[in-house]
Amino acid sequence: MRYAFIHTYKPVLDDAPFRSFDSMEQYRQWCEENLPDWLGYGRV
Repeated sequence: MRYAFIHTYKPVLDDAPFRSFDSMEQYRQWCEENLPDWLGYGRV
């Protein structure tokens, strides 16, 4: 268990301690515009 978890840096997500949005739609829009596709936060 000691070496079972490997921290992977996630660009943009790990750069700020927190983010807040007024609506889920704003959050989804921000994800589409700022996060790389390989993180899996885009819409299907």
